Amino acid sequence: MKTEAKGDTEYPTVFDFTIGSWMESRQLEWTGGCLVHRPSRGASPICVTLSASAGDWRRFWAAVEAANVWQWQKYYDNPSILDGTQWCLEISRLGRHVASGGSNAYPGSDGPGYPRTCEFAKFLKAVQNLTGQKF
Repeated sequence: MKTEAKGDTEYPTVFDFTIGSWMESRQLEWTGGCLVHRPSRGASPICVTLSASAGDWRRFWAAVEAANVWQWQKYYDNPSILDGTQWCLEISRLGRHVASGGSNAYPGSDGPGYPRTCEFAKFLKAVQNLTGQKF
């Protein structure tokens, strides 16, 4: 269940990001005022306790802007790869919303991989900087 943080504009109202394959996936979800990290299917969730300051969150949202996340397409696909990496993202904050996902393709790259300078890689780096968790 996704919850809204009341009275604090630095936090998302919705944040749900999943990336992985049929063998392993990772999910990061904002719920109950906490980012919950589920490192693999069926694993017990690990609550990521954030000690992020308002400035850390502002840097995260600036990175989201720099990666053009709010303008991402609904779906990115590389049909030449039948198996590989799938991902989905939903974020809402301050009246803005994005729902995007893909299969072996990413914002800024047709896949199957992505360069470190593409929009998707910038977003992953922002998530890592905020949470301390590698995605």
